[in-house]
Amino acid sequence: MGPPFRQTNIIDGVYGISEQYIKKTSANLACTICGHQSKAIKICPCRTAGYCSKDCQKLHWRTHKASCIEAAVAHDMSDYLMYFLMNNTLITLLRIALIEKGGLLDDPQPNSCHEVAVTVTVMPVTDEETHELAYGRVDVNDDTHEIPGCLTFSMPTARPFTSIPVKRPILKHHPSETQIMMVWKEAKYQATKLGRSKNPVVVVLFSYKHHQLCHAIEITPDAFEAAQKFRQPKLDVSSALMAHNKPEERPKAWLESILMVINDFVRDDYEDKLKMRLKMAKYDKEFIRNIFTTRLEREKAAGAMTSKQS
Repeated sequence: MGPPFRQTNIIDGVYGISEQYIKKTSANLACTICGHQSKAIKICPCRTAGYCSKDCQKLHWRTHKASCIEAAVAHDMSDYLMYFLMNNTLITLLRIALIEKGGLLDDPQPNSCHEVAVTVTVMPVTDEETHELAYGRVDVNDDTHEIPGCLTFSMPTARPFTSIPVKRPILKHHPSETQIMMVWKEAKYQATKLGRSKNPVVVVLFSYKHHQLCHAIEITPDAFEAAQKFRQPKLDVSSALMAHNKPEERPKAWLESILMVINDFVRDDYEDKLKMRLKMAKYDKEFIRNIFTTRLEREKAAGAMTSKQS
């Protein structure tokens, strides 16, 4: 079997785990119920379970169905992510964001396995529909009320950018090695073969509905140049904000600015040329509702505390 990843055909330096590898390893080619091993195992849409017969499937499906469907929906998000990664503007902006998140402009650490989480959220396209969801004017259980949505991206502060130094040889795998390290090594190996050993590689875990989709992304020289230019006041989209930030706070502000540019770029694609618009699912509506509910509760609590103190 070939390498367990693939490089996208349109964007150079972006790697993902191949569909063939997922199908062969996710269920380990063994029946979830009886353990029978066979190449004919029927893999579930979630790719975490498989059955050798209809009898075994019937025994497990009743308890597995809900989580399987949820996981399958998350995997469907991979198509939208691929459109994201194949867009030259968006992939460059993402690389700049990764540089800022990891401080790679000051210390690239090309021989370290970098890892970062990116949260993917489906937001309403218009502010009006966002407010309707936020203030409970829309029944999230009403499937007849369709809300057009688009993808937005964030990097949670609770999930820091991590870097693990890796000793050579790059392709020497260990039994206990994580999938993240394995994908990083494969991507790094390919970059080195192409004469790009000095390019850092960041493994990005795109998270949606508690599921993660893994891609390894080379940080290219042009991305470093763009990141440097982005910091210049005349090119900074939020120079007024930067002027009020202390030097140590500026990297965070730069990162927020880049993510804002990414999300605005996607949201303003009214003709859906990026192919990143989709109908909001019940989960998406509930997620947005919960965010605003929590925010309003905090604001009320803060207001009550201020009133007591005065």
